[in-house]
Amino acid sequence: MVGYRWTCNACSASNEANTDICAQCGCLATASSDDIAKHIDPKGYKKKEAEKIYEASLARFLFLPFFLVLFALTGRLEMLGLLIISAVISIRANIELIKFNFSNMWFRRTFLTMSALLTLLIFARIDFISDDSSLVGWIAFGIVLLLVITYYILFKSRRGKELFDRYYQKNGS
Repeated sequence: MVGYRWTCNACSASNEANTDICAQCGCLATASSDDIAKHIDPKGYKKKEAEKIYEASLARFLFLPFFLVLFALTGRLEMLGLLIISAVISIRANIELIKFNFSNMWFRRTFLTMSALLTLLIFARIDFISDDSSLVGWIAFGIVLLLVITYYILFKSRRGKELFDRYYQKNGS
C-alpha cells in the first residue's frame, strides 16, 4: 500500500493514500511502464509486442547466410553444425511467417538482396582482406551501415509496415 497521495501514471488522476488501485481507471500504483501501456491501449500494446517478435524472427533469417559463410570459411565446423540445427528448428517454428513474407515479391527481393550483400561483404573480408589491413574497418562500417539500411527498409518503410499490418491482420495475433 502506498502511504501517501499518489498520481496514476496511466490517467493522471490523484488518488488517496493507502490505496493500491487508481479510483478512476483501475491501474495499480506500482504499475510498470509496460503495465501502464497495456492498460492505456491493450490492442496497441499487443500489436507492438507482436511487431517485436516479428522483427526478431525475420532478423534470424537475414543473418543465416552471413553466419553460414563466416563459420564455414573460418573452419568453425562445430558452430556451423549448431547453426544448421538451430536454423532448421527456427524455420519449422516460423514456417507460417516465412511463407507469408516470401509470398510477397517486394519482401522476397529485398530480403534476399540484403542477405546476399551481407554475405558478400563477410566473404570478401575473410577471403581477400588480411587482418591487419585498413580495409577491415571499412568492411565493418559497410556491414553496420547495410544492417541499418536493411532494418529501415524491411521494418520501418511504408511497404515494410504495410506487410506487417497484413501479417498481423491475417494471424489476428
